[in-house]
Amino acid sequence: HQLIRKAFTASQTHHQPLTVATDGGAKHGCAAWAIAIPQTQSQHPEDTLPFMAELTAILLLTHTIYDLPPDGRSDVPHTIIIATDCKSAIDFLQGPEPTQRTRCWTQYQQQRLHLQQRGLHLTLQWTPAHDRHPAWAPTHGDATTLRALNRRADTAASQALSTDLQRLQPWLNTQQTAHRWAEQALQWAQHVAQRWDDHVSSTVLLDA
Repeated sequence: HQLIRKAFTASQTHHQPLTVATDGGAKHGCAAWAIAIPQTQSQHPEDTLPFMAELTAILLLTHTIYDLPPDGRSDVPHTIIIATDCKSAIDFLQGPEPTQRTRCWTQYQQQRLHLQQRGLHLTLQWTPAHDRHPAWAPTHGDATTLRALNRRADTAASQALSTDLQRLQPWLNTQQTAHRWAEQALQWAQHVAQRWDDHVSSTVLLDA
């Protein structure tokens, strides 16, 4: 929160857009998100899906800026560019009211409108991940800056996810063992059922 506040204040002081990046990743049912801002980054792991990890990062960033006290400069428009490589998150937040995750969508819309009234304009800018699409040119912001922040957010999210997965490795090993046992049990159950069917069939034929 303090890091975002510091970056936001600096961008306003220099009359420059605040450019930040978000990223989320998931593996084995565990996900992590990260926010990269100039000179620093924040990361956090949690149990969720890749889309929700990315959405969480965007919503947290928006909420943090929303919570910043007004500085009396609402007459001076200011732009906040959020770089994300998740097109589905952008489509979700910029689309019509959804039937699922309605609270997430509503929170973003309410805070975006409130910030707009304070002269702060949020912009979601899709940014290709891993330096894909070399000829890509953004609608908002500088391509080099957006790509650099996206790489940092991706690295931070991957590190957070890796750390959490290491902590969960004993549980993952137990889960895999239980999964293999369940598969073997089902195979044996199928084998026993087939033997029983064969026995019943042969008994009916002999009785006949």
